[in-house]
Amino acid sequence: MRKKKVTVAFSEASVMIDVNQPGEITDRATIQDGPIVSRVVDDGLGSMPEGTLLYGYLWTGGERIVGHYDRAKLPSGEIIPVCFALMSAGEQTLAKLWGSKAPGTVEISRQVPVGAVRRFE
Repeated sequence: MRKKKVTVAFSEASVMIDVNQPGEITDRATIQDGPIVSRVVDDGLGSMPEGTLLYGYLWTGGERIVGHYDRAKLPSGEIIPVCFALMSAGEQTLAKLWGSKAPGTVEISRQVPVGAVRRFE
């Protein structure tokens, strides 16, 4: 992440939580535990430009939603290791806002905050 000038203390961006779900950025997304591909929708992560894909994993079974990303694919096609997490108020989790549609799923906003972290909690 140093190579791309991503600093842990100040790097936050918004991502579209699941690029595989149809809809607009202003819609809700239905998510569940498992692998996730998200897309950066602003340039708050240093040199991770808009359109960068983040690959990671979501956990939705607890009180809050946890998401960790371990690699990014830049628009140029370059794949690099990263350490990003879903973030809310400085914590590596997101609140569950709307409940669920089906067992094991949760609805959240399609646009969520992600931040650079030193390690996953």
